[in-house]
Amino acid sequence: NAGQAAYGTVNMARAMTVSSDAYFYNLGFNIWYLGEDNPFRMAIQNQAGYLGFGQPTGIQLPNEADGFVPSPVNNRRRYENNPDAFSEDSKFYSYGANINLAVGQGDMLSTPLQLVNSYSTFANGGTRWSPNLVDMIVPPGTTTFDPDEAILDVKPRALATLAMPSSVRDPMMEGLTGVITQREGTASKVFTGFPLDRFPLAGKTGTAQVFVKVPSGKFLAKSVNDTSLFIAFEKAQRPFEPQYTIGVVMERSGFGSQAAAPVTRLLYEALLTETCIPAELEPAPP
Repeated sequence: NAGQAAYGTVNMARAMTVSSDAYFYNLGFNIWYLGEDNPFRMAIQNQAGYLGFGQPTGIQLPNEADGFVPSPVNNRRRYENNPDAFSEDSKFYSYGANINLAVGQGDMLSTPLQLVNSYSTFANGGTRWSPNLVDMIVPPGTTTFDPDEAILDVKPRALATLAMPSSVRDPMMEGLTGVITQREGTASKVFTGFPLDRFPLAGKTGTAQVFVKVPSGKFLAKSVNDTSLFIAFEKAQRPFEPQYTIGVVMERSGFGSQAAAPVTRLLYEALLTETCIPAELEPAPP
């Protein structure tokens, strides 16, 4: 674990709260140990696909990256499509690759938007939506948002619906909530004093390690090069639905709790103040 922390025997919820690498390393190993004939051997890759990783989100912007989810098929295809960029060894998949994938590292590639969209899917109970850049486009001179008068009313676009039984979702929600609320939570100090009673949040810290080549020729991970990540979402309070998911990715900034989490808190604090009240619509010039 980070800092060689020893957490003892942990369940899923606590492993997420304290960010136990060892728990997920073992999970990645044991899943791959099931053997190639076991249908659950690709569980991590399959679930990642359901949540939108390895494919564009469909936002209305050009050249969106689709990321990469390592697997025996994907690794082989990546090498065959570009053998000059990847070594022949890279087309093989291993225990080590699955262990790395279990903590989101190794060859795993994701855009910030994919991360945010996956947590939004979890927050709303399983509907994966394609992000919309705008709500609607209105004619020049229009001062109200009236769908009947809009040039284009951009409707919500559902991509998939995931089964999330409470037996699966509840332990994960407990763990993600604990990240912010529990004493050992990796972001608990950052959110000390935040009005969680009025604006309950759950989230996850992340640290993407970057390996650099040192004079000896070896590649080592240096914390100064770490990418800091934090994703948080507003927990639904019946009868309201969750509205806000915020993701922060900061390069060369250290652990997720050091940089990305404090920025996320500042953004949520802005949502609680009048500084975030939408300005009146100002018609653009012709």
